[in-house]
Amino acid sequence: NRPFPVIEIEKIIFPTLIFLIVIGAILFIEKWKNKIPVILFLFSIGILFSTVNLNPEGIKYIGVTTNFYIIAKDVTDVSYFLRHYTSAMPIYPQSLKTHPPGMTVFFVVIDRLIYLLNNVIDLSYLRVYIPGLIVIIVSGLTVIPLFYLARDLYNEKIAIYSALLYSLSTSLINITPTPDQIYPFLAL
Repeated sequence: NRPFPVIEIEKIIFPTLIFLIVIGAILFIEKWKNKIPVILFLFSIGILFSTVNLNPEGIKYIGVTTNFYIIAKDVTDVSYFLRHYTSAMPIYPQSLKTHPPGMTVFFVVIDRLIYLLNNVIDLSYLRVYIPGLIVIIVSGLTVIPLFYLARDLYNEKIAIYSALLYSLSTSLINITPTPDQIYPFLAL
């Protein structure tokens, strides 16, 4: 006489989202001629998702609980924020004192996009997970320009090894705070 288990919506949506991303990527790969960068991207995304154990709380931790996002939610004027960043640094949390303002602006853009999308579809139950998912996807995208750079400088074999090595780099995965993993993508 056990009652039926209560299924929380977050526990259903997250695996479904991952499944749809993988299926969409597989269908996209079938039509795309150069499949290697997409396969490397999916591999990199898989490695990055494994660092949060496909746990919705882990995804939430990457995004909305970071100091970058917490400050970004209070930014109403990006140009004012950038002009006064150095003078306001003493009141910011430690992570903002040691980083340029780019990550906070990145999260401002994400927050504004979520707000705009929320006017079209109801994202209230996913709002806390979207920033973390975007950070992981952009971090995974780093392997694509890295692949093309290594291919142009050397050859395709070296490009594949470079992208795989980057994806499996333990220092990138275990030591670097996840929001900081976006910087290599922006640098390439």
